[in-house]
Amino acid sequence: SDPIAGVHTLTGKIVHTHAKDGIMKQQTDPAIIYNFFAEGGIHDLRMEDYFAELPLGQGHVDLPAWVKALEQIGYTGFLTIEREVGADPVSDIEMAVSYLKQLTEVR
Repeated sequence: SDPIAGVHTLTGKIVHTHAKDGIMKQQTDPAIIYNFFAEGGIHDLRMEDYFAELPLGQGHVDLPAWVKALEQIGYTGFLTIEREVGADPVSDIEMAVSYLKQLTEVR
């Protein structure tokens, strides 16, 4: 549930990562969500009750800290933008590219 801690926990093992943002609407045990996926019952899960996906930089994910953590562990791979919902995903992706470029500028 903490992407920054996850980056440090997985130091040396991350070969690919997705940039995605959103908000958590209600707390739940992550095992419950993962079990829906694992047991093939994903269609019975109302994701909108738990999460809302938002354009990059507009949710609760601390993306600057996430990018910094990736830099700290020496990650040099791609940051894949994941945007599956929204009224204008193309515009959202264009904004996400610009936002990630700002976060990854050489400091």
